Amino acid sequence: MPITTPTLEQTTYCDGLAYLDVVVSLTRNTRPINFLGLPALSVTCGFTPDGMPASFQIMDAACRALLFRIGHRFQMDTMLHKPTSLGRPTGQAASSRWSPR
Repeated sequence: MPITTPTLEQTTYCDGLAYLDVVVSLTRNTRPINFLGLPALSVTCGFTPDGMPASFQIMDAACRALLFRIGHRFQMDTMLHKPTSLGRPTGQAASSRWSPR
């Protein structure tokens, strides 16, 4: 489920309930994983229409090295971490048959 990251203006200065809203919005995806102590990796997978990076998060309790291999393999196979994905419109994969091998 895509969730927009708060902008710099939204996080610059706030206090009270506004501060809590910012903290919740920034940590809503990572809080449960951090609480459980699971290793996780965020991988850039494209860009929003206004140029902000989009990413997905993977986690694996058994093998931290596997997370890095999967993340690296995805980025090298798709090049979606680059702003102009090899001349393709951003968000379009280089191959529709990607697998982490």
